[in-house]
Amino acid sequence: MRLFTRTLCAQTVLAVSLALGACSSADISFDRNAAIVIPAGSSYSWGTLPEEKTTADNADIDNDIVRRRIQSAINAALQEKGLRQAEAGPGRFEVSYHIGVARRTGTEVNYVATPMAAPVVRCGLRTCWGGMSWGYMGPPVETVNEYDYREGSLIIDIVEQDSGRLAWRGIYRDSLRDKPDLSDEKIRDIVNRTLKGLVL
Repeated sequence: MRLFTRTLCAQTVLAVSLALGACSSADISFDRNAAIVIPAGSSYSWGTLPEEKTTADNADIDNDIVRRRIQSAINAALQEKGLRQAEAGPGRFEVSYHIGVARRTGTEVNYVATPMAAPVVRCGLRTCWGGMSWGYMGPPVETVNEYDYREGSLIIDIVEQDSGRLAWRGIYRDSLRDKPDLSDEKIRDIVNRTLKGLVL
């Protein structure tokens, strides 16, 4: 697929994962070409999807089942925003997506407290003062560990058909669990959050 084809190009790189609890570590950013207007009611069509390249790192999120869920979620989100899918031929814009996974290295810092820390009171001739003493064991020990993890990304590009120029881009990045949640609901959430910055 050509990135800047003449149409509404939604390139989607999927980052699928929530941190523990209700928090998410996702990083979402948007960019827009102010010279290109994307009016409500505009038509869009799907472009050529990127070739599936399955590897050990992406096999669980880059497959036909997940791709169909992504395409369905993008269709629903765009139509909810007021765009309409062209019934025949190319639309004013083209939609396509891409899934990607990269290996990253993170750093974790831990502190191990020594067992000898205790409050200490010292007195001089006229006054006393207190504080903490680490004892003969010294202060807490700091350990730094490196670990490898996967990061997935969802990039949505909107390209104007006539000019072939990139009109809007949304990027979603997140770390991936060993068994990421790829349910319909989770994928819809990722797509909706990515397209939230698309204001018509």
